[in-house]
Amino acid sequence: MKPKHLLVLLFSFLSLPGFSQTFPVTGKVTDAKDNSALPGATVMLIRLPDSARSVSITDNQGTFNFQPAAGQYLLRASFLGFQTLQRRVVVADKPIALGNLALQVNTTALKEVQITERVPTAVQKGDTTEFNAKAMKVNTDANSDELVEKVPGVVIQDGKVTARGQDVKKVRVDGKEFFGDDAMATLKNLPADVVDKIQLVEEQSEQSRLSGIDDGNRNMTMNIVTRPDRRNGTFGRVMAGAGTDERYQAGGTINIFKPKRRVTFLGGTNNINQQGFGMEDFLGGGFGGGRGNRGSGGFGGSGITTTHNAGINYSEEWGKKITLSASYFGNYTDNVGYTSSYLSYFQPELEKKSEAYETEEYGRSNTNHRLNARFEYKIDSANTLFVQPRLSFQLNNGFSNAADSVNYLASPVSKSGNNTSNDLAGYNLGTEVIYRHQFAKRGRSASVGVNLSSNENNSDTYTTLDGETYNFRTGEITYIDTDRFMDRESQGFNMGTNLSYIEPLTKTSNISLNYNYNINQNDSDTRTYDYSEADQAYTSLNRSVSNTFNNNSFSHQAGLGYNYFNAKVNFNARASYQYSELDNQRLLPTERQMTKGFVRFIPYASFQYRFTRSKNLRIFYNGNTQNPSLDQMQDVLDKTNPLALRIGNPDLDQAYQNFLNFRYTAANTEKSTTFIANISGSLTQDQIVNNRFVNNTNDTIFTIGNFFADTLINRASLSRAENLNGNYSLRSFVSYSLPLKFIKSNLNFDLSANISRTPGITTPINVGEPIKSINTFSYSQNYGAGVTLSSNISQNLDFNISTRGNYSYAYNTLSSSQKNTYYNQFSRVRFNWVIYKGVVFNTDFTHRLNTTVVEGGSNINYLMWNMSIGKKLFKKQNGDIRLSVYDALRQNQGFQQNVNNNYLQETQSVVLQRYLMLTFTYNIRKFGNGSGNAPAPGERDGMRERGRFGPGGPGGGPGGGGWNGGGRDRGEF
Repeated sequence: MKPKHLLVLLFSFLSLPGFSQTFPVTGKVTDAKDNSALPGATVMLIRLPDSARSVSITDNQGTFNFQPAAGQYLLRASFLGFQTLQRRVVVADKPIALGNLALQVNTTALKEVQITERVPTAVQKGDTTEFNAKAMKVNTDANSDELVEKVPGVVIQDGKVTARGQDVKKVRVDGKEFFGDDAMATLKNLPADVVDKIQLVEEQSEQSRLSGIDDGNRNMTMNIVTRPDRRNGTFGRVMAGAGTDERYQAGGTINIFKPKRRVTFLGGTNNINQQGFGMEDFLGGGFGGGRGNRGSGGFGGSGITTTHNAGINYSEEWGKKITLSASYFGNYTDNVGYTSSYLSYFQPELEKKSEAYETEEYGRSNTNHRLNARFEYKIDSANTLFVQPRLSFQLNNGFSNAADSVNYLASPVSKSGNNTSNDLAGYNLGTEVIYRHQFAKRGRSASVGVNLSSNENNSDTYTTLDGETYNFRTGEITYIDTDRFMDRESQGFNMGTNLSYIEPLTKTSNISLNYNYNINQNDSDTRTYDYSEADQAYTSLNRSVSNTFNNNSFSHQAGLGYNYFNAKVNFNARASYQYSELDNQRLLPTERQMTKGFVRFIPYASFQYRFTRSKNLRIFYNGNTQNPSLDQMQDVLDKTNPLALRIGNPDLDQAYQNFLNFRYTAANTEKSTTFIANISGSLTQDQIVNNRFVNNTNDTIFTIGNFFADTLINRASLSRAENLNGNYSLRSFVSYSLPLKFIKSNLNFDLSANISRTPGITTPINVGEPIKSINTFSYSQNYGAGVTLSSNISQNLDFNISTRGNYSYAYNTLSSSQKNTYYNQFSRVRFNWVIYKGVVFNTDFTHRLNTTVVEGGSNINYLMWNMSIGKKLFKKQNGDIRLSVYDALRQNQGFQQNVNNNYLQETQSVVLQRYLMLTFTYNIRKFGNGSGNAPAPGERDGMRERGRFGPGGPGGGPGGGGWNGGGRDRGEF
């Protein structure tokens, strides 16, 4: 589907009626016996005489809200086990408050009536889309990831969770921190049978939430709302398994939930590539001499990984004022593997083909300790204090044995062998503190925030390089032989402060002032020593590949904003002025002082319109800057790889990105349909890219312009950062889901289209020709479509069938006739069946098809089949013994594709293949009385107090975070 068609589709939905004048009809559904609220009751408003219907599900306080136009209506309230109540309602020219609608218990219905009414799949609550777990049945012992996989617009693939085309950065449980930023760890360790609702929202930063000023930083976040009857008890599982080829796994998770306190213990060990923690546990530094395994679009899990981990998560509410959560995770991984890569470089003419072959054998280990905490203290009704400390410590070590060869015009250019070993230790320490005060005047507030962090990394690296280059014109061979030790020490400190103030203008508007100051200090000392044959040690300092510097930077940013809000509209606009400065003092290899300043005007705007309770449009614009890194600005020649030199550019400007996003969501609770559309675009000015100088002459080059005076041998390259305009990208995602009642299943369709243009520059140095740069553009188009059929039959029969295809088209103007098209298809069939008396059968088929992106490459087409059969044990069937086979057809493959400005790349790697495993699992389920565990008044599913999963807003009124700035009862959402 072309982008213009997606735009037409989106705005055709936006043209739906909704602008006529409406009047709120509110009320509360209660139990007539004790007048207690009935959350989850169904309230239907039927317009007379055409019978058009609107449906609302009451919140945790039993309240509902409609926005009908003037006319006559029939209101019908119903709840399982109660008699249905009907009332005639006439809407004229003012709001209608119906008060309590008391339902009588229907004892006969409880005994005799079989419920066949379908549970609504989703409801829209302001910014938050909420999905009902009851509408997506899975096996009783399933994990939450199998349930979430059935949510419309959510995709779980290769250990990554995406929603509406965006990466899910965090998964919370009842609004509380759980397993840090590792979404899959949360979903894998939380049983599906404790889940009541699944909420999706683009979450604001803590600073925005408390200050009431939207800074434009949002991340797609998922919140798991637990069942009220599962909030008081102990649950989890322990398991152990042994298999062929010495494969094993063992571990467990224990959750102890109390009304005010929750503790989770976990631990595990395995050698079957199950990690269970996020990428934040892996410190940079890396290994490897080649580019293998650096591409994107990969799958299969490179290498064989052994993992040991343990952790604890704790959260507690101390009274009504203090909320504390903390977690510790320890993790050790050991990964060994082998990769082979093929690269095809873009050339000015197609027949001038340059290609490279690389292989790498590697081993890498990582030890990580991570501690996070979150403390929020509501001092009184006017003052709030938030503190979030964090600490992590990592140890990395590994080795890499790599070999590569480069050909040009089918003739050899170079070949080399690179052996590297690395040891690295580092820590990151930080804390964020925010204080907020609300003044006596309604809507007036101020906040101050401070964010401190420091880090230190130390590494030792040994590298040997044995290579040779060929002059393809003269046949001359140049030999390269290096043996080096690099000692690197670096320290960093960062401090950011934020001051904000909100002054109300009217009941529906305010102005905001904010000021930010940030300072960064980084010191780095990298000293490289060549091996001395005389001393039999690394004693000879090589200044050309050593670097010592002190780098300081700071920025000031001041902004003025205006906010308008009412029951349907939320509009924010802000203009900011930013001044930033970089100050670098280089000590080695040569001394130099460099200072550079940047000035930028940064606008921001957000518009949100709520057509109805379940239909929501949000338009968002933001501008942001990116300063060049120190490596990009330092005019120090990096000769680590003699065939690929690098040098910085002190004249770089900062890049500036304009970002625009449209999002429309609609959930029809009566028909259980959900529609989501998301379109975004970005335009970047002064993007920082590398200019690649390539020596095509017969001779060694000693000077290029006024920035290079060294040695560039034949067919070697020199990269230098420069600013270029012309970068843009367009992304769109549309999802529609509906129930298939005749097979008790849900069907979801999604479409996506991504288009991008990336500027580049290359400078071939040819014989007898002046040096002249060639500006290029890399174009990429990707169109995708997917369909998912998920069952809602019973806990004994559960299936999920999905397929998703992506067609991609890419080319570079440097070789415009070399246009590359490729197609990726991912299909999966997952089927679980409790056959008879606890006999369980599970099968999982995954098919992958990837066509090659390089000339002469091979297509990837394989079917991976996992299967198991087991038996439930014990009286409560909480035990499970199961025999499983992984990759039964022995077809699993590791494969990656990468397309960038300079080359096309395909990488294949060794992966885990077929094995059998016998596993015993024991599920722990012990729950107390669920009463008293529902969210406290004023909360919504544990998220109310944080204001995260409500509609958000400027925070203009007391209490903040409400959709209209606190001037409206937030419980209606």
